[in-house]
Amino acid sequence: MGNPEAFRNKKIIIYGTGYVAHMFHRVLRMHHLQNNIQCCVTTSNPEEKVFFEGIPVYGIHGVCMDEQTVVCLAVHESVKDEIEHTVKKMTSQYVWVYPRLYEWMLGEPLHRNVEISVGRLLEGYRKDLRLAVRLAAIEQHEGKNGYGFRYYINAQMLHCGIDTAGKRLEQFKGLLEDWKQFGYRRQFPVTVNSSYEVIDGDHRMAVAAYLGQESICCDIYPDRLTVQEIHENGAMMSGETLARYGFTKKDLDILEGIQRRYMDIYGTT
Repeated sequence: MGNPEAFRNKKIIIYGTGYVAHMFHRVLRMHHLQNNIQCCVTTSNPEEKVFFEGIPVYGIHGVCMDEQTVVCLAVHESVKDEIEHTVKKMTSQYVWVYPRLYEWMLGEPLHRNVEISVGRLLEGYRKDLRLAVRLAAIEQHEGKNGYGFRYYINAQMLHCGIDTAGKRLEQFKGLLEDWKQFGYRRQFPVTVNSSYEVIDGDHRMAVAAYLGQESICCDIYPDRLTVQEIHENGAMMSGETLARYGFTKKDLDILEGIQRRYMDIYGTT
């Protein structure tokens, strides 16, 4: 489904209740499709009555579907395969929505597959510590610290559960090892806006910065929404937000030092 209008005459079941589901719900509201939502589902049955954005949440095995029903997998790629395996046993009418969220929010890219300086993109991280959290994890993977994985897991738990955070960490390690062996893959561009702020692709940016890459392939979208408006404050990982989730002043000082170190390497003042 290349356009949200394809959902216009569909009954929508949202698979997931996490951060991606929250963003997909916003997309449906933006396109006035919220009334098409039948329910949200998870793999197991909730133990009690649960709602997500006012929508009832059920176990997927307890919901009815017909030919007009489409199950929208609103989940991160780290758990997509196992969820797709469950859903495809029940219906062929499903779609993974995560890859299209930003296009549905912002419209078609202004430019696709453009090489942009990593240093220029680092300038967009001044207001938060998204990059530093990922760089800390890379440095622990490379034997340079003993805290990076803990920082990464705790930060990811701002918008997902601990199991998903752990899976994302393992996937991140795989990305780093793949990049070290084969270089970066242009078929997976970073998503940026026309102010050169990273909307999606923080993991790829962290690997590029760690490995000293000069530029990275990007799709450039119009500035219809700021990065903060797209992700909202919780996902931006400001020092204030991380402090509310248990990061100490020492932790934040370490993260700020890591981020500053890489910005200095790239001459981002």
